[in-house]
Amino acid sequence: MRYIYSSVLILILNQSLYAQEATLIDQCLAPDTPAQEKVQLCETAIEYLNDNTSEKQTHTQTSRIDLYLELTEVLTHKGEFIAAHRWLEKLQLLPEYLFSAEQRFNYFRRRGILNYRQNQLTDALSQFQSALSVAEKNKLIDNTAVALSDLGTTHSAMMNYESSLELFQKSLALKRDLDNSISTAITLNNIGNVYRNLDEWQQARVFYEEAINLYKSANQPIRVAHTQENLALIFVHEKRLSDAYSLLQKSYHAFNSANNQHAQLRLLILLAKLNIDTQKLEKAQQQLNAAQQLELKVGKNDQSNRLKLQLGRLTSLQGQYLAAESLLMTGFQDAKQAEQQELVIEFLYALTQNAINQKQWQNAYEYQKRYGEAQQQWRNSRFDQSLAFHRATLEFDQQNHQIELLNKEKTIQSLALKQQRSQNIILFLAIVLTILISCLIIFWLWKKRKIETQQLQEEINYHRSQVAALGASYESLQQAFGQIKQPIIIINNRKEIMFVNHAMNQQYQIDSSIMDASLEQLIPLSNQVFWQLWNNNETIDSQYLTDINLHAGNENYSVNLTVSTEHREEAITVIIISPAKAQEQQVPLDALLPKASFHQLLVDLMNMSIQAWENATQSTRIELAEKSGIWRVSIDDGRLRTRSLDRYLTLKSLPKRPRWREVIRTVHFVLAECTLDSDTKQAVKQLLESVQQHIRAESLI
Repeated sequence: MRYIYSSVLILILNQSLYAQEATLIDQCLAPDTPAQEKVQLCETAIEYLNDNTSEKQTHTQTSRIDLYLELTEVLTHKGEFIAAHRWLEKLQLLPEYLFSAEQRFNYFRRRGILNYRQNQLTDALSQFQSALSVAEKNKLIDNTAVALSDLGTTHSAMMNYESSLELFQKSLALKRDLDNSISTAITLNNIGNVYRNLDEWQQARVFYEEAINLYKSANQPIRVAHTQENLALIFVHEKRLSDAYSLLQKSYHAFNSANNQHAQLRLLILLAKLNIDTQKLEKAQQQLNAAQQLELKVGKNDQSNRLKLQLGRLTSLQGQYLAAESLLMTGFQDAKQAEQQELVIEFLYALTQNAINQKQWQNAYEYQKRYGEAQQQWRNSRFDQSLAFHRATLEFDQQNHQIELLNKEKTIQSLALKQQRSQNIILFLAIVLTILISCLIIFWLWKKRKIETQQLQEEINYHRSQVAALGASYESLQQAFGQIKQPIIIINNRKEIMFVNHAMNQQYQIDSSIMDASLEQLIPLSNQVFWQLWNNNETIDSQYLTDINLHAGNENYSVNLTVSTEHREEAITVIIISPAKAQEQQVPLDALLPKASFHQLLVDLMNMSIQAWENATQSTRIELAEKSGIWRVSIDDGRLRTRSLDRYLTLKSLPKRPRWREVIRTVHFVLAECTLDSDTKQAVKQLLESVQQHIRAESLI
């Protein structure tokens, strides 16, 4: 009786464990399970199998293979290639007899997709070919069609369009026989893509339109939208711009309904491009504004640089050439770093057109030259890919032939021994040669780096000297204010005392030893009227303040102040002190700087310098103001502000008497303290030279 009870209990427990195992596996393999949750479920199921089942159970191994394949697919789709490869290695260790034909097919296909995603196209071809062999051998018709389509996609990526078309046509024939409308439409769309790459636009249009009809009959609006987007590109080539625009709008609305923000962003950029091409700038502006809002939600992605390209083109057509150049240069650098070669070419073309619009012929010539070089480089890379495919095929055939010739054991051993000896000799010679070459290269690089470092340090020292030279010196202040009989204090933007004259020493026993001290030592914060005037960050024009408490030595004096802002070598504040009963005294300010064109140059130069600073240091203009000490930083509502600097960012807010020396000092500070790329540095220097030429022409320095 006890034996029967124990047997029943074991049976119940086994059934419970099996049910739990089945639930975990079903949840992992369910198609609607989110990717991250799927990874966790699959890994949990694998751990459960390892802990609760025997390695010899066939159903356990079959489930484990399915879980490994599912994890590989999900991780590859997420771009986690190293993790996906780790699960494939586990599959490779399992005996082949454990795999069903379907699992064997999926194993080779997952390897091929992983190679394809990593741009290892030759390896991908080999894996897809193995998958095709398994499918054909086991008469898996649907899998055969899938493998043919995978091979066609890979050949297309390698620009081997003839083979790609042949494979897609075979896949299409099988899919039509299977009467799978969605899968058939996918292949029709792929064939259309190949014909479009071959510039056979009419053929491409036929396949796209058939794919759209099949998608519509299968109620697949998102797939319809994708293929309509491809068809719109055909219409653009055929100059049917209104038809193209209509299709793109339909696709946009479909993606909008599905809340596919990435696709919406892509379509908005395409719509804006069409409007820019047809000079409908207002519509383009609206669409690009919407695209920018979407990008903020989606984050930086593969469409970010395309957005910058169209923003730059639009800005150029609106006449804002410097802003356009800045946008296009930023996008060009990002596209270059992301290895988006075709987009790099488009940026260079846009930069050329922008320079032509500005009539900057030298810049236009340079951009045009780089545009031609980039096109040639792109053609060469495409040719190299095609050549690599044919070379790999040839090498593969040669290797198979060699394997057939080396079947005999003695021949293999003899060749292996000779090869090992040769490799050892070659390796030794290669190591010696590599060491010699490395030493020469290291010495050359060290010498070159030393020269470059010296040149860079000289340039940095020059810009730092300019920052100091453009500031007010003690000698210049002594010459300007030293002979005035009234007591005078001069301070800079950081509230530091720069100068006190002889009269100040005579009347209040304050001499040059107080230099660089804070003004708060002389005028305490209790003088609220004065400090409110100071904290307004506005130009002060002969403001007369009475009954101010002046702290000098151990004495306190009641005085009147005349406060003025002077723009000499840099912005300074002049404080004239008189006894409490004295009359107001005025100090005239500098004359206004003329010419709106000069003001625009100052605004452009300041904006370009701040952008260069932000890109190079990943910090804001507040840090620039603090570290340079050129601009005043104040606190408003608990936040740091740079109101005086911010007024130089637009023509509308620019002071009537702009402090051009401080703008130039800021530029020199950025050039001295930031590591800028050559294009940005050249652009800043060119604009700086324009400002200095204007100043020299107007005899301002």
